[in-house]
Amino acid sequence: MISALAVAIAACTPDGGDGSSDTEAGAGSSTESTPVDPTQFFEALTVSEDLYAGSPQVLGIAAAGATDDLDAMVLARAYGPGPENAHLMAWSVSNGAASQVEMDLGLEGEVLTLAAGSSPELTAVVGTTWSEGLRRPFVATSLDRESWDQVALPPEADDMRLWQVAVVGETVYAAGGTPEGLVLLVVDAEGARLLSVADEGSWSAKGLAATQEGILVLAKGTETAAWLSGDGGETFTEQSGVAETSLEDASGAVFAEGQWTILGTRVEGSGNRRPLALTSPDGAVWVEDGRFTHRENREYTPWRSEGVSSAVVGAPGLLADGRAAVYVTASTSVHGCVYALADDGWWAESGACAGQPFNGGPGASSLLVPDRESSADVVRWSRGLFQVSALTGESWENRPPLNRVDPAYGLIDRVAEGTMPLLTTAIRSELRVELNGAWETRAAFRPVEVTPGAVTASEPAPLWTVGDGASALRVDVSDGEGDQWRWTAERMTDGSEWGPVQGDLDGLYGGFLRPTDGGWVLAASARPSFTLNDGRAELAILTSADGNAFDRWSPDQIGASSEAGSGANTICSAPGDTFLVTGEVDSALPEPIPALWRGDPAGVERLDVTAPGDVSSFGACALMGEATYIVGSVSGGQAVLALDADGGLTEVGELPDGVSIGSLNAADGLLAVGTVNTPAYDGPALLTSADGATWSWLPVPVSAYGYDGSLTLVDDGAYLLGGSDAGPEAWHIPDLAALVAAATPIP
Repeated sequence: MISALAVAIAACTPDGGDGSSDTEAGAGSSTESTPVDPTQFFEALTVSEDLYAGSPQVLGIAAAGATDDLDAMVLARAYGPGPENAHLMAWSVSNGAASQVEMDLGLEGEVLTLAAGSSPELTAVVGTTWSEGLRRPFVATSLDRESWDQVALPPEADDMRLWQVAVVGETVYAAGGTPEGLVLLVVDAEGARLLSVADEGSWSAKGLAATQEGILVLAKGTETAAWLSGDGGETFTEQSGVAETSLEDASGAVFAEGQWTILGTRVEGSGNRRPLALTSPDGAVWVEDGRFTHRENREYTPWRSEGVSSAVVGAPGLLADGRAAVYVTASTSVHGCVYALADDGWWAESGACAGQPFNGGPGASSLLVPDRESSADVVRWSRGLFQVSALTGESWENRPPLNRVDPAYGLIDRVAEGTMPLLTTAIRSELRVELNGAWETRAAFRPVEVTPGAVTASEPAPLWTVGDGASALRVDVSDGEGDQWRWTAERMTDGSEWGPVQGDLDGLYGGFLRPTDGGWVLAASARPSFTLNDGRAELAILTSADGNAFDRWSPDQIGASSEAGSGANTICSAPGDTFLVTGEVDSALPEPIPALWRGDPAGVERLDVTAPGDVSSFGACALMGEATYIVGSVSGGQAVLALDADGGLTEVGELPDGVSIGSLNAADGLLAVGTVNTPAYDGPALLTSADGATWSWLPVPVSAYGYDGSLTLVDDGAYLLGGSDAGPEAWHIPDLAALVAAATPIP
């Protein structure tokens, strides 16, 4: 396999296919051609059904408030049950009571983004789907929220991603992004047209508000910014006054009682976030207001109810009486309050705070949905739980959850190159709710066996086995929390009996355990207080020559001072029977410093290297020949670096625009799983390179845009194991050399 693969990879260069180049600089690229059909190289594996979700799992919410004649409408991007990827679900809601309704917008593929808005005359739903390797925007409108019409969009909107929507009368405004910048899509009686908001930078729309007189657009790039238009979107003026405030992030905007109102957060001196509102009648001057007060208990706030934490601010809405309102909770609280704007700040009335906690745990995502007579419904979702609560002027009532809590599993352990069957592990974070309302999250594990035709899960087990036969280690993961686990390891001592390994594994959680050429290495995290949601993470690296006795190297011993945080991103082999750990240390603000550690069973050292150029972090890595190739993040993309046996670090080259790498392998060439964004294809891809400088690619036949996976080399082929929110997806590639030879060069 290796020789055939080497020849195939070497041939896949921009000029390597037929010895000539068919493009000129700046005249387009081969990535614009129709991508190679990958189905001839990939054989899908059947995945055990019980690794998928048993009920729909909410990923995101949109809503349109009630009108005089129509109940409120709540929409969800949800995956499951089974392997079904993100699709649209809908409920009609009144006074917290939700009834699921059929809503067929004629969408194809996975729903990536979703937003809804309405006026008394019209309701609009907008978003983005992904199908057959391409993202496409959609706009649908309805007069009665029962029958829907899809709007024909102009060709220039094809590569637009829609995030926000506002409706004025029968005109729909939708904000989103294209490769050229931030744009506004306008749909009215004359049709649909695209208008520019900001033609430079990479922006994500965070809020949109509109009236007959003006349009306000909020977006987040390197910072939060706002633009205001007074001519229907034909021209926009950036609001410099917003940039001069302490607004750190925006959650939305409304026009209420004669003024534009922006909701979001600011960062106080302790580093915690606090709610913040900005108001302006015309955009000339923006006034900050951080007064969010309970009417009866002036000292109470959700972000101080269970220890000091950060506020989580939802998107604002307009109550039936015209007041702006917003639901605010906290990162460590299961309680929250609805605050309404008044002349002297934002006030929560006595019945506007959640007397009954949300059983999905703290930090839930939330959305306020205006109902009739100035009441509201609050939708919250977190950790697989989706719930609607009713709020009136006097009381708060939680309705029963709208789904069961059984999310999909994900494959977490990248198995080493080896023989069949492959053994790996699946994990999911399970929410357990007691009768008294108490909750906890636990890590649930399933041993998984991969054969040429199937991914088969065994019954849940507290033990996670890494490696094969007498050389295996197994980890007791019964004490897992969330999607993490605490380490207790055992070793097979005489070929048939298991016994505890020797070494200090106390206080470790998460991380990676890998067999290496010289033994074993474990890179994990530790916190002095061992509170997963609080405190500073510290890197701990443990090494062993035989898997029986582990030496633990503290942060101070490996050049990651215990006075600052540190962490690991991945482990790979390095020259000379050593291993390499990529990660970072938090010894400088505002950004962590990328770091590399090299070691063997006898010791670990932090390499004295400086990231070249503007490399800000180190990620995936793989050993090829006498160098370890590392993927680093740079401004606007990624770069490939090479670390030689002497510790010298050089930049091989930056990845082309639109190309990114998630995991990396090496044989006689580099093999990566990542993403490619071209006019003809946008999604997960398999990438190949002979030297890390020039790359070729072909699509991966996944059903989910957010697929994350890694390759395991076996004999003449490979297995691609991974998944998305919806659960695992896996393939066998029987002839890897043929796949590589067919890959499309990237100029």
